[in-house]
Amino acid sequence: MLIAHGLRVIVIGTEEDNKRLEMATKFGADCILISDKDHIQEAIETETSGKGVALAIECAGAEKSVINCMNALMPLGQYVQVGHFGNDLTVPWDLAFRQLKICGSVGYTKDTWRRTMKILAQQAVDLTDIGTHRLSIIDWRQAFDLMWQKEAIKILLDPIC
Repeated sequence: MLIAHGLRVIVIGTEEDNKRLEMATKFGADCILISDKDHIQEAIETETSGKGVALAIECAGAEKSVINCMNALMPLGQYVQVGHFGNDLTVPWDLAFRQLKICGSVGYTKDTWRRTMKILAQQAVDLTDIGTHRLSIIDWRQAFDLMWQKEAIKILLDPIC
């Protein structure tokens, strides 16, 4: 969606995220970084000519990912927390001196679904390949296992099939 709006997109993941990173490349991400291998902050500086990113969206729910996102932000940048943790984190809050806007995301609201359907109706983005599996809802355990093993991108649990 960000790419469709003409924004430069940097995606960071682990080696285990290869399927998701391949998908990001297919959708046109400008830069793919592997957090276990690449020097993230150096790469961000190179990609942004030393400015940092205006928006970081953390989706992994991992402490290292939070720190990478916050370190990547430019002054007055915005950080959005999407991933879930289930435990406390240690985050370098001295980054707040850069006047960052930090917010959380509750996921999906009715308005989110309305906007999504409107965007999909415009056919500017083809999301067909994101749905990698379709399983009966009674196979929910298999679906969770596929996600946990990072063998799927998105899974449709169908109550009818």
